[in-house]
Amino acid sequence: MRFSLKLGAASVVLLLGACQSDPPNTVASAAPVAADSSRREVPTAVPVTGSTSLPATQRLRLNDTLELECSQPVATFVTSEQPAPQTAWTRLALRGRRGWYQVLETNAYWTLYHASVAPDGSLFQLPTVGVEDQLDSGAHRAKKPLKVTEDDFFYNPYDLRHRTWTEYLDEELNALPARQIEAEYLGGEFDDKIYHPLPYWLAQEKARLQQTHRLPPPEQIAQYLELSQDTARHTGRLVPAYRPLLAELLRAYEPLSTSADTARLLQEAIRSLQVRAKTSK
Repeated sequence: MRFSLKLGAASVVLLLGACQSDPPNTVASAAPVAADSSRREVPTAVPVTGSTSLPATQRLRLNDTLELECSQPVATFVTSEQPAPQTAWTRLALRGRRGWYQVLETNAYWTLYHASVAPDGSLFQLPTVGVEDQLDSGAHRAKKPLKVTEDDFFYNPYDLRHRTWTEYLDEELNALPARQIEAEYLGGEFDDKIYHPLPYWLAQEKARLQQTHRLPPPEQIAQYLELSQDTARHTGRLVPAYRPLLAELLRAYEPLSTSADTARLLQEAIRSLQVRAKTSK
């Protein structure tokens, strides 16, 4: 079923605001969970000892059950901050117990340099390195490390609990631009805002609902409806792993709805998320 919400965020806010009967300024805000600023920095990758002897694989322990495995090396590189050669890989996979294995990516150049893992093992961040032009020019055939700068790294967070590449979102569900993500950043305060992957904010909102038993302001409902619309219609890092989580939150909103229009928008969003989740399996 195609999601029929065609209202922009501003229109949704007006509609919800006009219909919601809760008196203003009565919605209590849940106390935010303190961001865990601790992080476990991963040591730099083991240097390649010879210009022609690339390691076959390299692994990074993520938690008690999973390792990240890098394979299919293509070249080594150095930066002004890291003169020891580091390896660029083209294949990423998760390796678990009893032979469990899942390929994550095969279409980019990855490195364990500047990789980082959350202390609880729920999230890791791994950079790609921009060596495409040098590889195309054949520079790696000189058997010397390629020279790159810190600006050539593009950082990618991965949500291990939900098995998906993810984004860092602020409280209003705006994404931190990928090019602004810094090395070893794993969520938390950044440029006077707090950013976390979507499940963090969904958990915060569910906790607030349990405490107050009231809908959030119309603007916040509109944000979740708009995100649900994007998640249901498009492919991307939020699809499909977070669809059930979004649907669960919207279902929690339903019994608190005091207007037919709000209930209709919630029901349409839930149906769309559920249908898309089934067709993507």
